[in-house]
Amino acid sequence: MANNDNTNQIRRKKKLVLAASLLMVICLVIAANIYLTCQDYSVDLSEDQIYTLSDASRNLLQGLDRDVTIYVMGTRQESDPVYRKILGEYAAGSDHISLVYCPRDSWDHVTGDHGVRETNIEKDSILLVSGDQSRFISSSDYVIYDYSDNHSYEARELVLEQLATEALRDIIYPEKAVIYFLQGHGEKEPGSILINVLEEKGYQVSFLDLAVRDQVPEDCSVLVINGPVKNLDNWELIKIKAYMDLGGKLDLFLDPAVEKQTSMDKLLAGYGLKLQKGVVVEKNPDYFSRYEIYLIPEIQDTEITAGLKRDGDRIILPAARAITTVPENEMTADSQGCSLVLYLASSKEAYAKVDLESSNTDKEKKDIGGPFALSLGVDDQTGGRLIVTGCVNMLEENVNRASGGANLEFVVNGLEYLSSREGSLVIPGRDLTRDSGLVPAFDQKMILALLVFLLPALLLGVGIVLVTRRKRQ
Repeated sequence: MANNDNTNQIRRKKKLVLAASLLMVICLVIAANIYLTCQDYSVDLSEDQIYTLSDASRNLLQGLDRDVTIYVMGTRQESDPVYRKILGEYAAGSDHISLVYCPRDSWDHVTGDHGVRETNIEKDSILLVSGDQSRFISSSDYVIYDYSDNHSYEARELVLEQLATEALRDIIYPEKAVIYFLQGHGEKEPGSILINVLEEKGYQVSFLDLAVRDQVPEDCSVLVINGPVKNLDNWELIKIKAYMDLGGKLDLFLDPAVEKQTSMDKLLAGYGLKLQKGVVVEKNPDYFSRYEIYLIPEIQDTEITAGLKRDGDRIILPAARAITTVPENEMTADSQGCSLVLYLASSKEAYAKVDLESSNTDKEKKDIGGPFALSLGVDDQTGGRLIVTGCVNMLEENVNRASGGANLEFVVNGLEYLSSREGSLVIPGRDLTRDSGLVPAFDQKMILALLVFLLPALLLGVGIVLVTRRKRQ
């Protein structure tokens, strides 16, 4: 009889331990669900990763060493959920970022205290503040609209991350990087559209005449040589080479109408490159626009062209010269250590028209067959960088407009990549023309109730049934 009592007592203890363990597991599941819900954890399933910050933004956030406050105009409850999610990623990406939502009656006070004089502040606009530096971004600039075939404006691109990260970079690194354009050899002057974009991005644009300077200035972030008509003197090349040997950055655009470019040949030879004779003529109709020398090159998937390729943009080169590599036996030790990146290429049906006076657009005996590199990047052993593009007219207003702005984006992305300043950015906008999966509010509540309450309750019920059955046995 005593043995039976001991056996029953052991069984009861086992059942109690089992029930307590099951109850503990259920409580942990409920607690985990509630915690994750409060923490607003989520997975970005949008096609263009709208709610996920780019690597450039995350790298900038990880390197923050000073506090930044982002003031959002409006309360959290009334803010746009898309904007709220993106801005929340900044706060989650660094302990130095604080996100503060401001009621409408405090807008003028908050902006005025930091030197912002906005007469028409809109909801969801943001003000970034760090020390005595501040940047204001209006929410009306978050989305780029296009005029559609339906004769109405449609949202095409979300650029909130691009604007916010650039503003963050500017207040952290307020010193302006300087981009110098070489003068004195008939170079094409940069247009106002390029200068305006660079200045908006925090660059200072200056001009350099090496005839009156002993060297390329130390504050030169990028040196741009934009289609020289006359050759550079040897002592100018020596100054440029000295700048590059110290890790300088050079953006070179070439005029295909200038046949003899001896100085450019010398400069490029140090990187294992040379200019192909003639002007590139395309025979593949998918690679030119109206005229066979108005090239639409194939965009490669690289750091500065990834966004253009992904969006299916078209770059237009109105007359271009090809760039090729020198024979291996002619390469110097320095040029052998260079790494090349192809940005733009012709089709294999293209050829180089050697006789520029010829009116025959068919390939002749002296002409050279393709395919060709039309834009290349070079990294050398000293940390120097070079981008060379065989076209000088791609930023002409009508040409850039015909490309839908892709030409300007390509040039600016290249300058940003070359600049190498801290926080240098190449952040594409997020495509809003693709379909996104939307979860209605009612469905969101049902899913929340299912995961947080109904599923744990179901587990508890199953546990009770199992315990009851074992007790009866």
